[in-house]
Amino acid sequence: MISSFEEWCWELMFEEEKEDFVKSLIANMCWMIWKERCKFEYQHVQVNPILVGANAMPFTNHFLQLQLKKKHWKDLQIDVAVEAMNIGELQMQIF
Repeated sequence: MISSFEEWCWELMFEEEKEDFVKSLIANMCWMIWKERCKFEYQHVQVNPILVGANAMPFTNHFLQLQLKKKHWKDLQIDVAVEAMNIGELQMQIF
């Protein structure tokens, strides 16, 4: 049974079956709330809580798209490195 906000957040973030999107959205919401809180506190800027929530979704989508590109790029680099090793082994066998 969850008895605190901290336990609830911990369960949401580290439960195995939660999707990356859900985890990223929660993390981004927390970050945006913190950022807006700091703007309000230190810059005396009026914040709109509805916009904080609305901006979290596109930010999360953008973040996950970048993660996919990064993963694809890493996979591509690994493939190129393996291919280069195979070519190097082939050249060693020829000589």
